[in-house]
Amino acid sequence: MPVNTLGGYLYYIILVDDFFQNTWIFYLKHKDEVFKMLQDFKALKENQKGKRINVFRFDNGGEYTSN
Repeated sequence: MPVNTLGGYLYYIILVDDFFQNTWIFYLKHKDEVFKMLQDFKALKENQKGKRINVFRFDNGGEYTSN
């Protein structure tokens, strides 16, 4: 986003569950928060459903790659 939100967030990530057709949006202050957010999301969903997430698909846009 070109302008920070009132909470100071500058980035966001959208997650889509293809099977259940659910969508979540998470706001981030820094790009380096993505990995931790995905770990927390994975743990939450696996605990709720009692099943493991098999695959994460990414669009390979390169927004979150680093050296």
